[in-house]
Amino acid sequence: MASNPGLAKLLAASVFPMGLALIIICGAELFTGNTALLTAAAYEGEAKWRDVLVRWAVVYAGNLVGSLGMVAAVFATGLMATNTVLPALAVAKTSLPLGQVVVRSILCNWMVCLAVWMAIAASTLPGKLMGLWLPVTAFVTVGLEHSIANMFVIPMGMALGAPVSVATFLTANLIPVTLGNMIAGVVCTAGMYSVCYGRLGERL
Repeated sequence: MASNPGLAKLLAASVFPMGLALIIICGAELFTGNTALLTAAAYEGEAKWRDVLVRWAVVYAGNLVGSLGMVAAVFATGLMATNTVLPALAVAKTSLPLGQVVVRSILCNWMVCLAVWMAIAASTLPGKLMGLWLPVTAFVTVGLEHSIANMFVIPMGMALGAPVSVATFLTANLIPVTLGNMIAGVVCTAGMYSVCYGRLGERL
C-alpha cells in the first residue's frame, strides 16, 4: 500500500460509513445530519426554531461525549499504541488555513446530509446502505472535514502523542468545522430543498 497511497486511502475510507450506517439503522442521532433534517422541518413549519436549537445542542454534546468516550476506550485497549497515522493526521487537520477548513467542512457535510437524505428515502436495508456508503466514502477519500469525526480523530491523535493542544483543536478545527458543517446543512441541503420543493420557494 505504500506504493499506492491513493488506493490505501480509498480502502480505509470504504469502511468509514459503518458509523453512519449504525446511526441511521439503529435510530441514533448525528448532529451534522440534524443540521439538515431539523432545519427542513423548521422551514416547512413543522418544528419551532427554539426546539431545533435545543436539539442541536443536546445532540452535539452527546456526540462529543460519545466520541471522547471512544477515545478513552480505544486508548485503554492498547491496540493503537504504535499508531503513527492518527498523530500525524491530528497535526495536519489543525494546521490547515482557516479558509480551507471552512470550505472543506461545507463540502463535507453537504455530502453527509445528502447521504442521510438518500438513506432515509430508501425503503430497504440494502438501499439505505448504498445511499449512505458512496457519499461518505467520497468525503473521507478526498480529505474533507467533519466535526463529529474530528471529535474522535484529533483527540485520539493527541492521546497518542500529537503535539496539539486542546485550544488549538478547538480554534483551528472543531469550531470552524462545526460552523461550516452547519452552513452545509442549513443552506446547501435543507435550504435548497425548501426553495425547490417547499415553503421557501413559495415565498420567493
